[in-house]
Amino acid sequence: MSKPDLKQTQQRIIALAALGVLLTGLLVGLSTAVPLFHTAREGVEQTTLVSTTAQADALDNIVVRYRDIARQFTSRTEIRRRLQAYADGDLPMATLREYTEPRLRDPMGQSDAIAGLVRLGPAGETVVELGLAAVPEEPETVFADTLHTTMVVLEGQPLVRVAAAIPGRDGERIGTDVLYFWPDELAGLLAGSERFGSKAAQFLVEPAAGVRLGVEGGHEPVLAGIADAGRVDSVLPSLLEAEVGLSRLADDDGRVVLFHAPLVDSGWALVVEVPFAPFYAPAARQLVWPTVIVLFMVGLATLGMGQALRPLMRRVSRQTGQLRLAASVFDSAQEAIIITDQDHRVVQANRAFTEVTGLTGGEMGGRDLVAFMRPADSDNTYWFAQVREQLQQESAWSGEVWYPRATGEYFPAWQTISAVHDDAGESLRYIYIFNDISERKASEARIRRLAHYDVLTGLPNRALVTERLRDAVHRAVERRGAGHEAMLAVLFVDLDHFKDVNDALGHPVGDQLLQRVAQRLGHALRAQDTLGRLGGDEFLVLLEGLSRPEDAAAVARKIRRALAEPQVVEGQEIFIGASIGIALFPTDGRTPETLIQNADTAMYQAKDRGRNTFQFYTTELGEQTRERFDMEGGLRRAVERDELALHFQPQARLADDQVFGAEVLLRWHSPELGMVPPDRFIPIAEDSGLIHRIGHWVLEAACTQARRWEVAGQPLRISVNLSGAQIVHGDVVREVRHVLQQTGLTPDLLELEITEGFVIGHAERGAETLRQLRALGVSLAIDDFGTGYSSLSYLKRLPVQRLKIDRSFIRDLPDDADDCAIVSTVMAMAHSLGLEVVAEGVEVQAHQRYLNELGCQYYQGYLLSKPLPLAAFEAYLAGAQRG
Repeated sequence: MSKPDLKQTQQRIIALAALGVLLTGLLVGLSTAVPLFHTAREGVEQTTLVSTTAQADALDNIVVRYRDIARQFTSRTEIRRRLQAYADGDLPMATLREYTEPRLRDPMGQSDAIAGLVRLGPAGETVVELGLAAVPEEPETVFADTLHTTMVVLEGQPLVRVAAAIPGRDGERIGTDVLYFWPDELAGLLAGSERFGSKAAQFLVEPAAGVRLGVEGGHEPVLAGIADAGRVDSVLPSLLEAEVGLSRLADDDGRVVLFHAPLVDSGWALVVEVPFAPFYAPAARQLVWPTVIVLFMVGLATLGMGQALRPLMRRVSRQTGQLRLAASVFDSAQEAIIITDQDHRVVQANRAFTEVTGLTGGEMGGRDLVAFMRPADSDNTYWFAQVREQLQQESAWSGEVWYPRATGEYFPAWQTISAVHDDAGESLRYIYIFNDISERKASEARIRRLAHYDVLTGLPNRALVTERLRDAVHRAVERRGAGHEAMLAVLFVDLDHFKDVNDALGHPVGDQLLQRVAQRLGHALRAQDTLGRLGGDEFLVLLEGLSRPEDAAAVARKIRRALAEPQVVEGQEIFIGASIGIALFPTDGRTPETLIQNADTAMYQAKDRGRNTFQFYTTELGEQTRERFDMEGGLRRAVERDELALHFQPQARLADDQVFGAEVLLRWHSPELGMVPPDRFIPIAEDSGLIHRIGHWVLEAACTQARRWEVAGQPLRISVNLSGAQIVHGDVVREVRHVLQQTGLTPDLLELEITEGFVIGHAERGAETLRQLRALGVSLAIDDFGTGYSSLSYLKRLPVQRLKIDRSFIRDLPDDADDCAIVSTVMAMAHSLGLEVVAEGVEVQAHQRYLNELGCQYYQGYLLSKPLPLAAFEAYLAGAQRG
């Protein structure tokens, strides 16, 4: 070989060697640096989100305490009895003021947090005004809720205002206590920098009122509008949805990160603003060493190309040295790193992996890593198939898994998997990087407990009891829908004369008494029963699996016996009784809120009967049960006697009033009961399981009629409502397929409507059924949209084509600003998702014009036509065509 050829060959070898070193450096650097950076960034974000949630819970506890103080003022029995007498016209205002003022001034002085108080009468008239206080300028807001909390400015001072309704003997509002609290304790937490650093700013936001509380000059609270703080205003939609999250923003003042978390009980939110650069600096520092290594390797490759006459083996040895250096970076990383082959068998594990698990790389060599770890969801047996699919599509996956230690104990880890490909795109290696998140999970568990359990007694608090009651109601509805009996009871337990114990022996003794009462109540209940504390001296008991009302009465008697024995607290013998109100599902209510409210009303009836007794919500339980039984029997016969009929309400395009379809509505004319409204018999049909039979009849009859119109050359799209029970418990896909085949109706002429409430409650379970229905070619629409709390994430996951805006938002258009805002928001959201919109309840031309200006495509309502029987509807169609 000539010298020029030799030199050329040497140059090629040198170039290839340098290229190999460069590619190796880039591969190791990128494979290590990118996952490290993302893992570190997620870590600091998750840590700050946890801190934000904890800070929000701390602030919420303060607001809850303010609300509890306000409730205590309303619960003073003797003062409330005088106010009841005034409301009944038996006591003059002057006498009421003379009696009330000293008895409210004394407890108000016992709390430094109270700035002032106003007690209002039944008509909103001022009874007593003490301290820094004023009658609210917006009484309709104060009187709308039983307990209303907001932030206001009074005489230049920011204050927290709590308005608590004073219930009368029959549960009606006989007055209102409006308390004003100094926000110094809230400001103290907002001014603290321990959680978020000295450069962070914290704001307590009331989204509904559009105001936020911050601090200036160290600890000085300042109340201002959200519009005055543009960055906070940018996350207002998330605050209104009570979401926990973060947003990254950039404006003329720089880049920041906004973290936000809701205050569960008050409806407020905490917003934490931190500068962007210092916040992500720790994550960015993870890129320094990989970058230095890559540059170092590139420099060595460049030097190698300059050494044209050096032997090839020396260049190979130098490259091996650089690989060894990269391996040292791999082994010194803070995160546990595992490299596997294409079959996910371990090739190498770094030192951090050994420190975390106690297992060495030698012990792990060749092991199947998929079989070694566990998914976070132990019921998901196909979890790694989902991971493998995402790796094939995106070359990366991240999520929570569980790893074993050498002792056999499993621990949670946040893991990132990255695929390394060859030139052909085939996977050569997988890089697993994970962090032990045991401490973070424990911290989250502690935060969840603080959010759901009462600090004093350890019992579930109002939020958790309401959630469990909601679940119990859902289970009872499902059992009744399947044809089984299901009864549950809510017992509202209020201690008699507990305030006297606090006044006579002090609050510490009262707190100990509450703890003893909680223990006795727990011993009087079954293991499967739920006992919770609502606040003050109020407890709630949830009983499931009852067969008759007497079962609830037996538990009430057992509670009375448990409390009959005297309690000895700090040497004091205390006798305490309880008034108990009982509400039963389904006779006394079908929602948690209604059941609790009715049990509370029954409790007041028990107090009126002399206390230390129990009272059912209604004495007409047998009559109500018989009435419901009779209606259910009549409904069963209605299907057999052909008493059901379909009515059709036309739907038209807003642009030209051209009728293109109709909504199918069910009517029942009973010989015994007359015309029964759908809102009375549809719930009974769902509870009894008849909804499946009735729903099939409606679907078959509607499709049969639509096919007749199609054959006659007048195709109309018909909209049929689906019950949630049909989707969750029935085989609705098979039914729809069978009816379409049997009638011959073109699938796109059938639209199935589901309610927004079903979308929220069954997003995961119902989504697959809806996708299968859509695959049949039918259209899907969400009915009554706007009455629930649907999010974009729900809508994006469901294969729907249309939203139907509920008539309640159309009724007052275009005069009601709130309804205009809601309708325009729904329209904008629908357009962004490519969905069509149908407006329900259009009754006047003003509705039509306004909706047409917003870009709404379709409408229905009395402006077009009321629901019509078949013959009248066909006559209407004939007239519309002639017109």
